[in-house]
Amino acid sequence: MFNRKLKTTLQERQAELVARQAVIDAIARATARIEFAPDGTVLFANKLFLAIMKYRSEECSGSITACSATRPTRTRRTTSRTGSACAAASR
Repeated sequence: MFNRKLKTTLQERQAELVARQAVIDAIARATARIEFAPDGTVLFANKLFLAIMKYRSEECSGSITACSATRPTRTRRTTSRTGSACAAASR
């Protein structure tokens, strides 16, 4: 009887763990992310970050801030109907 209660509790905790891991995985897929070492070396850049910034994995992996320092800054002109800079930036 005591063992059955422990098994039930364990199964409930395992189900919670699976559900929480699914949320973490969903956030990771939906968030553009880049990770740096303390010296500025790029440790990781996920696919979403690379796609948004229009980089290839080879351009960032293992380099020291290559993603932000070696490429020229891209500017894109957008105009809003109201002419507001905030409205243009929020698109």
